Amino acid sequence: MKIFLLESHIMILDALKQLLSLQGGIEIVGSDTDGEQAIEKICLTQPEIVLSEINLAGINGIKLAKAIRKEKLTCKIVLISSNFPYNFYQEASKLKIDGYLLKNITIDKLVFSLKAIYGGNKIFSPEVKRNSQLFTTSLTSREIDVIKLLQAGKNTKEIANTLYLSDRTIRNYIYLIKNKLNVKTRIDIINQAAKLGVI
Repeated sequence: MKIFLLESHIMILDALKQLLSLQGGIEIVGSDTDGEQAIEKICLTQPEIVLSEINLAGINGIKLAKAIRKEKLTCKIVLISSNFPYNFYQEASKLKIDGYLLKNITIDKLVFSLKAIYGGNKIFSPEVKRNSQLFTTSLTSREIDVIKLLQAGKNTKEIANTLYLSDRTIRNYIYLIKNKLNVKTRIDIINQAAKLGVI
């Protein structure tokens, strides 16, 4: 099983290479900390599995997966992270991503999952699927529009004018968004939305 590794932190990347190399039947054919730089290496090394952190330099794991699919490579794609992006499960289905694992798993569980994926299974951490579905049904498309305009630095009146709504309606939307994301300020909304991959 030939694996290409991507991880933003060099120390973690080196540790992961060493740990996986000790497992029978696994060969690490390449690694990188930068998603954009890795695309050419992946094309050259032709791994059977690409195991990638979501938050990479250059391009993130989602965009990396899109680039791999665009190159029509047959490798399986497994993404790993400490948290999940907004609506990830639906996005993963579109990109035919084979697995999404949270970083709180043991190395034994990781190896088991990689072998299962190599064998043709799709593995998604239960938390990812459950929470992705929760956020999909929680935030409305209009609320996401409001969040994006907040990120752009617009105030309540400017958002109202952009969306052709009243100031009061926008304030209500912001109140609902704060409750759904469990935050207190507009800055918190932007930070939490970015963490979840909404923006």
